[in-house]
Amino acid sequence: MVSKNQARMHLINNDVKYTSLDDAVSKWPETVSAILVRKDKNGNYLFISPFNYDDLFRLIVQPTPHFKTKIDKYRERVTAKQWDKKWTNLKILYMD
Repeated sequence: MVSKNQARMHLINNDVKYTSLDDAVSKWPETVSAILVRKDKNGNYLFISPFNYDDLFRLIVQPTPHFKTKIDKYRERVTAKQWDKKWTNLKILYMD
């Protein structure tokens, strides 16, 4: 998996600068991918998941509320990733 510097992703996505890591994750394209794990200074793992884990466990791919306003970009991304060919049990929403 390729890591992206969240401090610059607002530029790529044509968004206003993100106010925090939580804000950035909430603006990721799909609810199922909007999950972040990081280690704090004490070695504890912290999870950020603004849309919970329901879609992950139900194998549902759908845009975050932020990307519903950029639905063409979402569709382009999902098509390019070809997740439906790799994981045939996925249910991909907002593609028609």
